[in-house]
Amino acid sequence: MTSSVLQKVKGLEQTITYVVPPRNVNNQFLRKCLKAALDRKAIRMTYMKTGANASVHCQPIGLYSMNGFWYLVAFVPGKQDYRIYRIDRILKLGELKNPIASNLLTIDEWIATLKDKQRIEVKLVVDDEAIRTITNYWLINSHQQPYQPGSQLLTCSLPKVQLFSLRQDILKLGSKAKVLSPQSLVSELKVEIQKMSQNYLAD
Repeated sequence: MTSSVLQKVKGLEQTITYVVPPRNVNNQFLRKCLKAALDRKAIRMTYMKTGANASVHCQPIGLYSMNGFWYLVAFVPGKQDYRIYRIDRILKLGELKNPIASNLLTIDEWIATLKDKQRIEVKLVVDDEAIRTITNYWLINSHQQPYQPGSQLLTCSLPKVQLFSLRQDILKLGSKAKVLSPQSLVSELKVEIQKMSQNYLAD
């Protein structure tokens, strides 16, 4: 590599950076999850869930990071499907001797399957001012068109398994966003907003 190319590379390093939201989370099992995925080994873990912790027997195929969190993608034989687990919610993890299967998908192949999963279309109106604050992948890549002065109609199609994270990100927009469809998502948001209001109106 010539000195001029090295200087350009150094210039890029000093010009481009990646901003990852800081998270005060415990990723103590990140290395073990990565090792299990690389070695194609099955694991048994205790996973923190709402209500009660769960014992999960699975085989990791890979990891990905989003919004400052690390996620484990693994094949679960009891479900005969792949599931996503947030690594900071793993309470205990042990590697098993034998793999579950040898013909599992790679992480890239799994991501490609999301396009074929059962999908749902979401339409929502967002203020122009709030659109610039959106970080959700599906909303960023949605079809946008003018709706009313000062707002845009966003239409996105996403796998149903991603609906929970989308709902949480819509709530972050507060009064700057209004979901038009599907009605099931509208109902879920109404219930959550009512619960939130009770936290403040009770006083």
